[in-house]
Amino acid sequence: MPPVPDASTVRDFLAHTIAVLHEATGAFAKIATATTPTDAHDDTIAIAILVRGHLSGLTWTFPVELARDAVRRMVPPEIARVPELDGALCEAAAGELANILTGRGARILEAHGVAIELTPPMRVTGAAPGTIARLETSRGVVEVVFHRAAVGFR
Repeated sequence: MPPVPDASTVRDFLAHTIAVLHEATGAFAKIATATTPTDAHDDTIAIAILVRGHLSGLTWTFPVELARDAVRRMVPPEIARVPELDGALCEAAAGELANILTGRGARILEAHGVAIELTPPMRVTGAAPGTIARLETSRGVVEVVFHRAAVGFR
């Protein structure tokens, strides 16, 4: 059985993700060439979406600044500026962003024969092993890991 997802599927998924990411955050992105996994840092938020089907999950790691950009677009300005809500709002925005990107990208995966059924997003401390893809943005690198086998999320 060939690896799921294959390189063509990942490339098409990322190409679609670029447009959706721009719509949700205003950030421009391009497909990165590096594939070495990164550890989650204080300046990133990792979100896992468990799925059923050909994959067991996807983990997105977003720069906090990109999550702030999403907050600015998702909530009224007077709420987005409340400092004590910054962390919680950024985490919620990252979760919603992961949900949007995965949900819209599911159509691309399905077109390549990769069927998935989504579950709600959850915050994790890092990504489990899998097929790694990255997008470079002016706010930092967005990483998505496609998990083929059942994995334990941290």
